[in-house]
Amino acid sequence: SNSPLNTTPTHSFDAKGFCTACGAYKPAEIISASHHPEMCEKHNGYYAIECAGNLYWLAEQVNAGNTAINAVLASNIVINGTLEYDETDANNALQWTPIGYYNSANDKLLYSGNFDGNGKTIRGLCIIDTSCNYVGLFGANGGKIENLGIVESHIKGNKYVGSICGYNLGGIITNCYNH
Repeated sequence: SNSPLNTTPTHSFDAKGFCTACGAYKPAEIISASHHPEMCEKHNGYYAIECAGNLYWLAEQVNAGNTAINAVLASNIVINGTLEYDETDANNALQWTPIGYYNSANDKLLYSGNFDGNGKTIRGLCIIDTSCNYVGLFGANGGKIENLGIVESHIKGNKYVGSICGYNLGGIITNCYNH
């Protein structure tokens, strides 16, 4: 029989960067002279986060052990609609798994890269897990997070809960806000 040499599945990504067939996340591309050349000088070699799928891909990479990955928001990211005060909408929203973790068994996987929000926002971040500690966009940070806004989001956890970061252990967080 004729079997293909490349068995990597073909994905059909929607506008948010999620595969409509299997739910896979759209991999982020590295900034270079041909991909976002306007950002190349400051962020050469960083991954450009252009959609929600790219952000979920980044979390997947870091939580698999690639903790020093560098990324920059290339546009405002919308994960869900406005979630600030509506518990029903939040319960039905796409949930977020924090980047990096730290737990009661003292297992830790700290994000150690550079994440530049580039003055952009992430809208509709949703975490509802009242048994979880170290909750936020970043669960545990030992790297550098800067220039980022989290807006119209819904975040609930047990202890160490924040919008940008639940637990900052030796990391640097500057020019960030939650609204």
